[in-house]
Amino acid sequence: MRRFTLGLLVSALALSSAPAGGACPTNYASTGPYQFYPTEAVWRYFDNPTIDSPSYDLILGTMHSRWGACSEQTLSFYMTVHDDYWLQGPASATAISFSARFHVTGVAQGGNRPLPPYGCAYAEISADLSSGALHDGLSANSSCTSVDVDRLLSIPLEHLPGEVFQVTMKLNTGGSCSFATADGVLRFEDVPAGYSIRSCQGYDAFPTPARPTSWGNVKAAYR
Repeated sequence: MRRFTLGLLVSALALSSAPAGGACPTNYASTGPYQFYPTEAVWRYFDNPTIDSPSYDLILGTMHSRWGACSEQTLSFYMTVHDDYWLQGPASATAISFSARFHVTGVAQGGNRPLPPYGCAYAEISADLSSGALHDGLSANSSCTSVDVDRLLSIPLEHLPGEVFQVTMKLNTGGSCSFATADGVLRFEDVPAGYSIRSCQGYDAFPTPARPTSWGNVKAAYR
């Protein structure tokens, strides 16, 4: 069980109450016939830390994927993560405007195909950021030559303090006799002074050792 200092508890009580603790959203990953439904805050496809593995970290708001192989078919890795977020801070009679931004960088590595059918290797990267009806995305394809990706996806948000909203991030990479690699970093911008963003999985752009992951956990620790 996490332990919190009395000062942290007093500070938390002074802020607008966040949602009660509960099950966080289920995520999704797939490659070929294999499908996964992870619920943990931090997940890797390969347990071996020496392997460059598709992964996500919802506490830091990061995703990473590198995938591809040499075959006649494009091999892809699809990863979709969700989390429930809320604006933490003083109560407000009106909704507060801010934005969610997903910075995606990577490369779709093209080149010559060494196996039949001979020609150009193919690779692709796609990414999406969405919340409710709001959406922003990108798709980058390469053949013969490599394509670099460096794009900031952004959606405007407007919520009351304590109001739960879900943000979804997707990152897909793949290649045929090639590979694609991509990284995504989620940040919330234009958040007014005195407010911060928290999530069910413990999101914090600047994590510290003593940090409540939800309002429900804070209350439960002091019952």
